[in-house]
Amino acid sequence: MRSVFMFFLLLVSVSLILMGCSDENWEDSFDKTEKIEVTQSGESETIAEITDKQKIKEFINSLNVNKWNSKELPEDAIEDKKYKMYQGDTTKLLEKGKDKELNEVADITTYKNVPYINFNFKGISFSFEVPADVDKFLLEYK
Repeated sequence: MRSVFMFFLLLVSVSLILMGCSDENWEDSFDKTEKIEVTQSGESETIAEITDKQKIKEFINSLNVNKWNSKELPEDAIEDKKYKMYQGDTTKLLEKGKDKELNEVADITTYKNVPYINFNFKGISFSFEVPADVDKFLLEYK
């Protein structure tokens, strides 16, 4: 029951923050994501950056969020990469044409030795066991 609640809370939270109020599918909830930044754990240097809308969509689709299982992160988990998701503030009528600042709205941390991720959203952290294909995709992404 707890895992169902956590998964539901994750989907609702991500949908509301990254998409706003809409009647689109949850897969489209990342439409406002404008940048995904990849860093190695413990380092600040960016090893990859995704800004192309199509590549962001492909990245999000590869996560297979529907197959994540809410589980407690094992104590022996060793951090590997962090994927930071950014979006811009909503453009207001009088601000059209101005560059908008991107804000980090969520991040995903991967682990080297276990197929788990940690999803952080506005200071709330969720741990999930992910399918082998998602784990491999995230660990090998460059």
